[in-house]
Amino acid sequence: MSLEEKVFQEARSLLGDPINDWEFIGIEFNESHPHLRYYPSEGKISISLSLKAKYDEVQYIFQLSHELCHLFYPKRNSQV
Repeated sequence: MSLEEKVFQEARSLLGDPINDWEFIGIEFNESHPHLRYYPSEGKISISLSLKAKYDEVQYIFQLSHELCHLFYPKRNSQV
């Protein structure tokens, strides 16, 4: 099981099942801050982490865990 799967499984055990209005398509890296990236025309969502997290496992776990909380309870409706 990958690190991502372990963190996601742990989040699910603590938070329950995520809201499933959006289809989760994976993890991306960017030069900005960590956030959820919405693709409203397709109803898809990804977790976007900073480049720092790409090379620092502690930052990776921290940012991924934080963004998973948002993924489980996104602020946008997929119908918007």
